[in-house]
Amino acid sequence: MFRSDVSVPSGLIGVERTYPLIRAIWRQALKNRLFINVLTVLGDCTVELRGIPPNNYYGAAGPINRLLSTLYMDIESVSLILDGYFHSLRRMSGNCSDFWSYTIPIEGNIESSLAAHLNRTNTDTSVSNRSSIGYADIEVLLKRCLKEQLKVGEDGLFDMFVWDIVEYIQMSYRDLYPEVDPLETGEAVVFDANSKFHGKHLYIVVPVKDKALVMGLGKRA
Repeated sequence: MFRSDVSVPSGLIGVERTYPLIRAIWRQALKNRLFINVLTVLGDCTVELRGIPPNNYYGAAGPINRLLSTLYMDIESVSLILDGYFHSLRRMSGNCSDFWSYTIPIEGNIESSLAAHLNRTNTDTSVSNRSSIGYADIEVLLKRCLKEQLKVGEDGLFDMFVWDIVEYIQMSYRDLYPEVDPLETGEAVVFDANSKFHGKHLYIVVPVKDKALVMGLGKRA
Protein backbone atom coordinates (compact mmCIF):
# COMPACT_ATOMS: atom_id res chain seq x y z
CA MET A 1 0.00 0.00 0.00
CA PHE A 2 1.34 3.41 -0.99
CA ARG A 3 0.62 6.46 1.10
CA SER A 4 1.88 10.00 0.80
CA ASP A 5 0.94 13.04 2.88
CA VAL A 6 1.89 16.46 1.55
CA SER A 7 1.08 19.81 3.13
CA VAL A 8 0.05 22.53 0.73
CA PRO A 9 0.88 25.88 2.40
CA SER A 10 -1.72 28.04 0.67
CA GLY A 11 -0.77 30.91 2.96
CA LEU A 12 2.61 30.98 1.25
CA ILE A 13 1.66 30.29 -2.37
CA GLY A 14 -1.77 31.89 -2.46
CA VAL A 15 -5.23 30.38 -2.56
CA GLU A 16 -5.51 31.16 -6.27
CA ARG A 17 -2.67 28.67 -6.90
CA THR A 18 -3.63 26.11 -4.28
CA TYR A 19 -7.02 24.97 -5.54
CA PRO A 20 -6.18 24.67 -9.25
CA LEU A 21 -3.22 22.59 -8.12
CA ILE A 22 -5.43 20.36 -5.97
CA ARG A 23 -7.74 19.80 -8.94
CA ALA A 24 -4.78 18.86 -11.14
CA ILE A 25 -3.51 16.43 -8.48
CA TRP A 26 -6.99 14.93 -8.18
CA ARG A 27 -7.18 14.28 -11.92
CA GLN A 28 -3.73 12.69 -11.93
CA ALA A 29 -4.59 10.53 -8.91
CA LEU A 30 -7.73 9.19 -10.60
CA LYS A 31 -5.76 8.48 -13.76
CA ASN A 32 -3.30 6.36 -11.78
CA ARG A 33 -5.92 4.65 -9.58
CA LEU A 34 -4.81 6.42 -6.40
CA PHE A 35 -7.31 7.56 -3.79
CA ILE A 36 -7.01 11.15 -2.64
CA ASN A 37 -8.28 12.98 0.43
CA VAL A 38 -7.95 16.72 0.86
CA LEU A 39 -8.18 18.23 4.34
CA THR A 40 -8.38 22.01 4.59
CA VAL A 41 -7.55 23.70 7.89
CA LEU A 42 -7.33 27.49 8.15
CA GLY A 43 -6.58 27.84 4.46
CA ASP A 44 -3.84 25.20 4.37
CA CYS A 45 -4.45 21.87 2.65
CA THR A 46 -3.08 18.46 3.47
CA VAL A 47 -3.13 16.11 0.49
CA GLU A 48 -3.20 12.42 1.33
CA LEU A 49 -2.70 9.90 -1.47
CA ARG A 50 -3.46 6.23 -0.95
CA GLY A 51 -3.43 3.30 -3.30
CA ILE A 52 -1.60 0.36 -4.74
CA PRO A 53 0.66 1.69 -7.50
CA PRO A 54 1.81 -0.41 -10.46
CA ASN A 55 5.23 -2.06 -10.46
CA ASN A 56 6.82 1.22 -11.49
CA TYR A 57 6.23 3.46 -8.46
CA TYR A 58 7.34 6.57 -10.31
CA GLY A 59 4.96 5.79 -13.17
CA ALA A 60 2.07 6.42 -10.81
CA ALA A 61 3.40 8.90 -8.29
CA GLY A 62 5.90 10.77 -10.49
CA PRO A 63 3.36 13.06 -12.22
CA ILE A 64 1.78 13.87 -8.86
CA ASN A 65 5.17 14.61 -7.32
CA ARG A 66 5.91 16.94 -10.21
CA LEU A 67 2.66 18.79 -9.57
CA LEU A 68 3.40 18.99 -5.86
CA SER A 69 6.91 20.24 -6.56
CA THR A 70 5.44 23.45 -7.99
CA LEU A 71 4.60 24.42 -4.39
CA TYR A 72 8.27 24.75 -3.57
CA MET A 73 9.49 27.02 -6.32
CA ASP A 74 12.44 28.58 -4.53
CA ILE A 75 15.74 26.93 -3.77
CA GLU A 76 15.64 27.83 -0.07
CA SER A 77 12.41 25.88 0.52
CA VAL A 78 13.78 22.85 -1.32
CA SER A 79 16.95 23.02 0.75
CA LEU A 80 14.96 22.96 3.99
CA ILE A 81 12.95 19.95 2.84
CA LEU A 82 16.09 18.14 1.70
CA ASP A 83 17.83 18.91 4.99
CA GLY A 84 14.93 17.27 6.83
CA TYR A 85 15.23 14.22 4.59
CA PHE A 86 18.97 14.12 5.29
CA HIS A 87 18.23 14.30 9.02
CA SER A 88 16.18 11.08 8.73
CA LEU A 89 19.05 9.39 6.89
CA ARG A 90 21.42 10.59 9.61
CA ARG A 91 19.32 8.73 12.17
CA MET A 92 19.61 5.58 10.03
CA SER A 93 23.38 5.80 10.41
CA GLY A 94 23.01 5.61 14.19
CA ASN A 95 24.12 9.28 14.32
CA CYS A 96 27.58 8.20 13.21
CA SER A 97 27.27 10.18 9.99
CA ASP A 98 26.09 13.64 9.03
CA PHE A 99 24.19 14.71 5.92
CA TRP A 100 23.03 18.29 5.53
CA SER A 101 21.81 20.87 3.04
CA TYR A 102 21.71 24.66 2.80
CA THR A 103 21.93 27.41 0.21
CA ILE A 104 24.56 30.04 -0.47
CA PRO A 105 24.69 33.12 -2.73
CA ILE A 106 27.10 32.80 -5.63
CA GLU A 107 29.51 35.73 -5.62
CA GLY A 108 32.28 35.17 -8.13
CA ASN A 109 32.78 31.44 -8.63
CA ILE A 110 31.36 28.46 -6.76
CA GLU A 111 34.56 27.57 -4.92
CA SER A 112 35.14 31.07 -3.55
CA SER A 113 31.44 31.39 -2.62
CA LEU A 114 31.52 28.13 -0.65
CA ALA A 115 34.80 29.07 1.02
CA ALA A 116 33.39 32.49 1.97
CA HIS A 117 30.33 30.84 3.53
CA LEU A 118 32.48 28.42 5.52
CA ASN A 119 34.60 31.31 6.76
CA ARG A 120 31.53 33.31 7.79
CA THR A 121 30.18 30.38 9.77
CA ASN A 122 33.49 30.01 11.65
CA THR A 123 34.08 26.42 10.64
CA ASP A 124 37.52 24.92 10.26
CA THR A 125 36.51 23.24 7.00
CA SER A 126 38.74 23.44 3.95
CA VAL A 127 37.71 22.39 0.43
CA SER A 128 39.82 21.21 -2.50
CA ASN A 129 39.86 19.03 -5.63
CA ARG A 130 36.87 20.49 -7.45
CA SER A 131 35.37 18.29 -10.17
CA SER A 132 32.20 18.44 -12.27
CA ILE A 133 29.43 15.97 -11.56
CA GLY A 134 26.52 14.79 -13.71
CA TYR A 135 23.54 12.48 -13.28
CA ALA A 136 25.47 9.23 -13.58
CA ASP A 137 28.28 10.49 -11.34
CA ILE A 138 26.02 11.76 -8.59
CA GLU A 139 24.01 8.54 -8.46
CA VAL A 140 27.20 6.48 -8.07
CA LEU A 141 28.61 8.91 -5.50
CA LEU A 142 25.46 9.10 -3.39
CA LYS A 143 24.90 5.36 -3.41
CA ARG A 144 28.50 4.68 -2.38
CA CYS A 145 28.37 7.18 0.47
CA LEU A 146 25.01 5.96 1.73
CA LYS A 147 25.99 2.28 1.56
CA GLU A 148 29.13 3.02 3.56
CA GLN A 149 27.29 4.94 6.25
CA LEU A 150 23.71 3.71 6.64
CA LYS A 151 22.67 0.64 8.57
CA VAL A 152 20.28 -0.68 5.94
CA GLY A 153 20.25 -4.26 4.69
CA GLU A 154 18.17 -3.97 1.52
CA ASP A 155 20.21 -2.81 -1.46
CA GLY A 156 17.10 -1.58 -3.28
CA LEU A 157 16.51 1.03 -0.59
CA PHE A 158 19.71 2.82 -1.54
CA ASP A 159 18.40 3.27 -5.07
CA MET A 160 15.23 4.87 -3.69
CA PHE A 161 17.23 7.16 -1.39
CA VAL A 162 19.35 8.28 -4.34
CA TRP A 163 16.30 8.84 -6.55
CA ASP A 164 14.70 10.94 -3.80
CA ILE A 165 17.79 13.11 -3.38
CA VAL A 166 18.15 13.65 -7.14
CA GLU A 167 14.45 14.55 -7.26
CA TYR A 168 14.96 17.19 -4.56
CA ILE A 169 17.94 18.59 -6.46
CA GLN A 170 15.82 18.88 -9.60
CA MET A 171 13.04 20.57 -7.63
CA SER A 172 15.44 23.43 -6.82
CA TYR A 173 15.38 24.62 -10.43
CA ARG A 174 13.00 22.57 -12.60
CA ASP A 175 9.82 24.63 -12.22
CA LEU A 176 11.19 28.14 -11.81
CA TYR A 177 13.98 27.79 -14.37
CA PRO A 178 13.04 24.95 -16.76
CA GLU A 179 15.88 25.92 -19.08
CA VAL A 180 18.42 25.16 -16.33
CA ASP A 181 19.83 21.70 -15.61
CA PRO A 182 23.18 21.92 -13.77
CA LEU A 183 23.55 18.13 -13.60
CA GLU A 184 23.09 17.84 -17.36
CA THR A 185 25.43 20.72 -18.27
CA GLY A 186 28.21 19.78 -15.85
CA GLU A 187 27.85 22.96 -13.76
CA ALA A 188 27.23 20.95 -10.56
CA VAL A 189 30.47 20.21 -8.74
CA VAL A 190 31.83 18.06 -5.92
CA PHE A 191 34.60 19.05 -3.53
CA ASP A 192 36.75 17.06 -1.16
CA ALA A 193 36.52 18.64 2.28
CA ASN A 194 38.32 18.27 5.59
CA SER A 195 37.51 19.39 9.13
CA LYS A 196 38.21 18.35 12.71
CA PHE A 197 34.62 17.30 13.34
CA HIS A 198 33.94 15.37 10.14
CA GLY A 199 37.43 14.48 8.99
CA LYS A 200 37.43 13.82 5.25
CA HIS A 201 34.01 14.41 3.70
CA LEU A 202 32.33 15.74 0.56
CA TYR A 203 30.42 18.80 -0.58
CA ILE A 204 28.13 18.68 -3.61
CA VAL A 205 27.22 22.13 -4.93
CA VAL A 206 24.47 22.69 -7.50
CA PRO A 207 24.31 26.26 -8.87
CA VAL A 208 20.95 27.73 -9.78
CA LYS A 209 21.30 31.22 -11.24
CA ASP A 210 22.80 33.41 -8.48
CA LYS A 211 22.40 30.83 -5.68
CA ALA A 212 23.57 27.29 -5.03
CA LEU A 213 22.21 24.24 -3.26
CA VAL A 214 24.96 22.81 -1.03
CA MET A 215 24.90 19.25 0.29
CA GLY A 216 27.39 17.85 2.79
CA LEU A 217 28.08 14.14 3.21
CA GLY A 218 30.38 13.03 6.01
CA LYS A 219 31.09 10.90 9.04
CA ARG A 220 31.77 12.12 12.54
CA ALA A 221 35.49 11.91 13.17
